[in-house]
Amino acid sequence: MSFIVDAARRRQLDEEPSQAATWAYSQMRNRQRRLWMAVGLLTLIALVLTGTLVARWFSSTEGSEVATAVDSAQAIPSGVADPVPAPTVAETVTQGEPADEVPYYQPIESDGPAEEIYRTSVTLAAAPRAIQAELLRFRYSSHLYSSERGGRSMSVNGKRVREGDTLDHWSVDEITEDGAIWDNGDILVEVNVLDLWN
Repeated sequence: MSFIVDAARRRQLDEEPSQAATWAYSQMRNRQRRLWMAVGLLTLIALVLTGTLVARWFSSTEGSEVATAVDSAQAIPSGVADPVPAPTVAETVTQGEPADEVPYYQPIESDGPAEEIYRTSVTLAAAPRAIQAELLRFRYSSHLYSSERGGRSMSVNGKRVREGDTLDHWSVDEITEDGAIWDNGDILVEVNVLDLWN
């Protein structure tokens, strides 16, 4: 029986591949050809764009060299004095219009709420020495930062404080990843709590 099975296998191997296998192989070859054509086309486009950019760059540098050459050709030789000195900025502004015709602008007064002035914070090292001394008296024992403002807190001088809380005459403006921004009404000071950890 195995002799018959072996003969059938040999015969099957000797026969030509089936039509389905031939069709699948031709489809695979067509896909490969299309892929290589797309890669070649993209490479060609990239080369053309690169060549265009390089050509523009060279033409712009040549134009600036020509402009520099024209400017230097028109320059007054160093031995010859400038016949009319160029006016300064102050003279230009003064000559623009007489003093009595300068418009007077009054600030617009509004009955609505005053806009909040945006202040930037300074680092502890950039703050005045008196401010540094006040803020260095704070002792930090924990610091908890969260992406949500309500989850931020820290322990300062044994008290748990959150953003908006006040300690002495300083209020916590913001708790940052590394520390806190303190506000005394005049200045915002950013303190790196991790450097002052106790």
